[in-house]
Amino acid sequence: MDREEFIKRYAEGERDFATADLGGTDLSNIDLNDVDFGGADLSGANLSNSIFGLTTNLSGVDLRYANLSRADMQDVNLDLVDLRKANLTEAILNRSQLNGADLRGAVLTGAQLSEVDLVGAKLEGADLSGAILRGADLSGADFSQAIMIGTDLTESDLTNTNF
Repeated sequence: MDREEFIKRYAEGERDFATADLGGTDLSNIDLNDVDFGGADLSGANLSNSIFGLTTNLSGVDLRYANLSRADMQDVNLDLVDLRKANLTEAILNRSQLNGADLRGAVLTGAQLSEVDLVGAKLEGADLSGAILRGADLSGADFSQAIMIGTDLTESDLTNTNF
């Protein structure tokens, strides 16, 4: 599905895009509140500057290589989501759930991740330079070979975290 078709269907009130093939689609600068993307393919999609909300369903979504730079994803459930090699530069993910998420090789430079849950998340080789993870639950997360220059881990739970 391309951008025009998505916008047309969204404007007509459709919110169910579960299992849709949106891989490589430009969905930048769109308010995606209330959209059900459950199981959808958004790999390589451009979602930069888009707004997600509590009611956006991203369970089981493939976001490998997606551009989520400067996306607003506060309070969103991203548990077990595949974000390998995704660009999350300056994304806002405060209070989001990323338990068990796969962020290997992702770019999170300057991202806001305060109070996120990253329990058991895979962040091997991720770039978290300048990221803010204040008060985050990082128990059991794997940060091996991650770049963490200037990363703020103030008051974060680092129980069994692998650096």
